[in-house]
Amino acid sequence: PGEIGGADFVLSRLTDCTVYLCDTAAALRIDNLVRTRVFAAPLKGGSVLLEGATDCVFSLAAQQMRIHSAVGCDLYIHVRSNPIIEHSSACRFAPYIFRPPNLEALLQAAGLQGHNAWEKIEDFNWLRAQKSPNWSVLPEAER
Repeated sequence: PGEIGGADFVLSRLTDCTVYLCDTAAALRIDNLVRTRVFAAPLKGGSVLLEGATDCVFSLAAQQMRIHSAVGCDLYIHVRSNPIIEHSSACRFAPYIFRPPNLEALLQAAGLQGHNAWEKIEDFNWLRAQKSPNWSVLPEAER
């Protein structure tokens, strides 16, 4: 902890990796990950922009999340606003699972205590009244 120092952070072009971000970043940009697992401490007042992920697992906490071109990913999230997906399929969502030291203090500093909209996914490619087929809730038995 202390290495990122609240700056923006980028994860790009990773395959078959496991990443732990135990320090607080302002924003997190993720692009072109394959079979990678990312566990991140809550972002301090920032957002996640995920562009391009295949068969990945993410545990992320932020004010807002935009997810583009994700396929077959499990996303464990804590988010203040409704998460947005676009051009994505077979994504499964569940509540945030990463437990860095001082999690409650990190959530409070990030303004994320309490409200969690993890299951209120907005699919911008599915504008019908019925639920989008591009995402589902990850069954508790598989978490």
